[in-house]
Amino acid sequence: STHCISSAASDVYKRQLNSCDGLEFTKGLSADDEPELWHVSYSEEIELWVELGLPDEKRLKKACNKSKKVVLYTYGENNQAIWWQKHQPKLYEFKNLSIFSLDYAATQALAALVDRGIKLAITIQDGEVWVNTDTTNIEIKPLQLM
Repeated sequence: STHCISSAASDVYKRQLNSCDGLEFTKGLSADDEPELWHVSYSEEIELWVELGLPDEKRLKKACNKSKKVVLYTYGENNQAIWWQKHQPKLYEFKNLSIFSLDYAATQALAALVDRGIKLAITIQDGEVWVNTDTTNIEIKPLQLM
């Protein structure tokens, strides 16, 4: 499905933009109490909770209460703007939440590259991401919403 492809492609964004020692994938969508990606300290405190998609306010509130820092990457063709308009006023209450919008065309281009054996070269500079293969170069500029 398109969601699965976009989700897999967006994992590249999340992993690279939030790279730090100890960043791990979790059970993901099958776990209501865990994000797709997180960093848990040695004392078992959640330092960073990385969320993907267009979650409801309740899920983000839970994440913000459990983690020191929460980063959300939104994606999708038309539904990002609708989601943002609906949730924006309430989300500003969460001081440890950052939200980035991923460009639909860039996520689709990245999704087209997803293959088990693919080798990617990823460069991050000044908040921009370049994903390169032997034949393709994709520039990604996440837009910070908050």
